[in-house]
This record gives sequence, C-alpha cells and structure tokens, in this order.
Amino acid sequence: MKESSTDIVIALQEATVFHRQRLLFDKLTWKIRKNEHWVITGPTGSGKTTLLHAILGKYLLRQGRIAYPLLEQFRKSPD
Repeated sequence: MKESSTDIVIALQEATVFHRQRLLFDKLTWKIRKNEHWVITGPTGSGKTTLLHAILGKYLLRQGRIAYPLLEQFRKSPD
C-alpha cells in the first residue's frame, strides 16, 4: 500500500536538533500517521519533553526537516 502525504500528521526527516549549542537529537527520522497512537516513555531526564519541544519548534533545527502535512492541508483548504 502506497503511503500518501495526507496520511502523515508529523514527519521528522533526518532532523538534527540543538539547544544552546547542545546536541539533542542527531538525524532523527520518525513519521506519525493518522489513526496511530504513540506512547513516549522513559525515566526522568531521558528526553520525552525535549522531543515534544523539538517537534513544536522550540529548539534550533540545524539539519533535516520537520514537516506538518496535516496543518498544510488545513492551510490549503478554502474554508
């Protein structure tokens, strides 16, 4: 089955993320698709909140791409 961009909610493609000169994630690739349910677990300080902040754009993306195809669909909609 071919994947459509309308099926993807968020896509990280080889994302290298820094905060204050500190490398947080190096070449992270991950897609979240419609109707998927993810759980991010780990001990305190393992990077759960940091990952969410990176997805929200709070940290500097030095390389790669973070895309939000679902939001782009809403922007293109005439409604």
